[in-house]
Amino acid sequence: QTGLVLLGVLWDATHPVAIIGEETVGIGDAIAGWQVVEIQQNGIMVQRGERTEFITPGQSLPSG
Repeated sequence: QTGLVLLGVLWDATHPVAIIGEETVGIGDAIAGWQVVEIQQNGIMVQRGERTEFITPGQSLPSG
């Protein structure tokens, strides 16, 4: 539990952003060791090394 919760996605076809905790991040940005690799209307895909996780609003970034 990192305490960094995906609060929502501001969807835009060209420049979508995600709100994680108090941070606003875009594709390619890093937060808490995870890189945002994809932003969709219903959630975001984050990657750390070989591991990828799909996070939906209300979920926290994985701590591992």
